[in-house]
This record gives sequence, C-alpha cells and structure tokens, in this order.
Amino acid sequence: MKGNMAWHYLFLFTLFFLALASSVQSTEEEETIALPGHKYFIRLTNNLSGSAVLHFACRSTEDVITRDLAPNAQFEFEFRYNPVATDWNCYMGYNITQGQLRAGGFHAWSSGNVPKYGGVHAIWSIRDSGFWLFHIKSGQYTLENSWRTSVAVSPV
Repeated sequence: MKGNMAWHYLFLFTLFFLALASSVQSTEEEETIALPGHKYFIRLTNNLSGSAVLHFACRSTEDVITRDLAPNAQFEFEFRYNPVATDWNCYMGYNITQGQLRAGGFHAWSSGNVPKYGGVHAIWSIRDSGFWLFHIKSGQYTLENSWRTSVAVSPV
C-alpha cells in the first residue's frame, strides 16, 4: 500500500510539474513565433516633418481602423492572432504642399515577421523618407518601405 502511495504522489508531482512548465512560455519563444489567441499590438507614430497630419487606414480580414494623426502623435491598437485571418496592411497619405499628396502602404503585421518586431509590439515611425520599424532587441529603427506616390490634386 505504501508503495502505491509513493507512485501516486510521484505521478501527481510529475503532472503538476508538466502543467507548470507548459504554462510558462519563454521570452525567446514569444519573440520568434506568433501564438494563436495571443494579444499583439501595432503602434503608429506620425514623425512627418512640419505640421503634416497623417491619414491612415489599417486593414485585416476581420477589421478596419482609420484615423488622422496630428504631428508627433501616436496611435496603438491591439488584436488577437488568428492564424487563418490576421495580417494587417496599412495605407497612408499626407499633404506635402497645398495640392500635392503623398501616399503609400506597407505590411504592418504578419505572423512570419514576429522575429523582426522582437516581441508582441510592431512599432512603426512614419517619416518623410518612409515607414520605419523599431527593433526592440537592437533599439534601432530600420526603413522597411518607402512612400509610393506623390500626386497632384486639384482643389475642390
């Protein structure tokens, strides 16, 4: 009987240890793969020169978010990763001068790019030169995409 109790406690201890180990995720794992149902964030900051207001629309297959960002303002939103439907693309524009618009877009979040973000935040700086991604591990921004077009628009 005593032998059976020892095996019983050993079994329970092993189950407890396995449950504890599986519930704790390493930081390294979080930084290299996207976890279904896990919360992720996209932050956009308007670092355009002068007083340019940034107009943007970010889209996934599940949602659309549109905003106007004042100079040096930032906007952050969160979402839960769904492997079937969650990729975010952002499209932006701002007036360069009266009657001239600059527009462009970029892939703001993808599960395959989680190592680039260095964690759960994709932090973007929108500048005159393009769309810059902040790498949490290095503490540096890198240019990921440039503005696509500059078009003349007629006043209405």
